[in-house]
Parts: sequence; structure tokens; C-alpha cells
Amino acid sequence: MFPYIESLALSGNFKGEFDFDDIRLVAAPPDPIATAVQAPLVARPRDFLLMQNFPNPFNSGTTLRFALPTADHVELAIYNLLGQNVITLIDDRYTAGVHTVHWDGRDASGQNIASGAYLYRLRVGSQTQTRRLVLLR
Repeated sequence: MFPYIESLALSGNFKGEFDFDDIRLVAAPPDPIATAVQAPLVARPRDFLLMQNFPNPFNSGTTLRFALPTADHVELAIYNLLGQNVITLIDDRYTAGVHTVHWDGRDASGQNIASGAYLYRLRVGSQTQTRRLVLLR
């Protein structure tokens, strides 16, 4: 009988990257029994996209999502309306796919920022997208 992969252990990080840890090849059982639900595969995004944060306006925290068609260096930062950087949430390489980041409304020094409108900007390579969010304390 031909071998197949019985188990595959994956470890990863919140950037969507995985490392293969343990692969075992064993003979297939005579009558395999399904014991798990298979999750549908999610297609790779076609376009670079920064989605609107949710919730908006927000109080204690908000979620920002973005899609990358290919792996690239990502910079995601929050700015006040004067264009001053409040905090850089991401400055790292990310894999292709949809990614989620949570922001708790604090600046780079860990202090709560004031209520008001802010901009969040995603820069990937030569592409940039900016959206507006509102913090209500």
C-alpha cells in the first residue's frame, strides 16, 4: 500500500506563517473514518486592500484588516489629523492573505489617546491606502 500523510503538526505566528514540525508516513488504515470537519480553503486575495476598521467609532479597541495578494513588507500606522504618527502597529514582512490587527487606542508609549478622528495608513511596497477611524472615550 502507498504511504500517506497521517498527521501534520503546524506551528505559526499571527502573521500567517507556518513551520512544518513533524511529518510521519504510515500505511493507510483499511477503512478510514472521518473524525474532523474540513475547513473550506480561502482564496488568495487578488488585490491589495485596507478594510474599514470595526467597530467604528470605537471605545476600548478596534480591529483593522487588510489583504495582500503577495508576500511583502507591511507598514500599518495610526496618525492624528495633523499627520503625526501616534503608533506604528506593523513594520514587518507578511505573507499573502487576509490579516487582522487589534488596536487598543494607545499610543507608542502605552498611553490612552484622546477622543477624536484618526487616520490609519497601510503601506505595502509602493502602494498606500488610508482610512479614517473615530475613538470615543
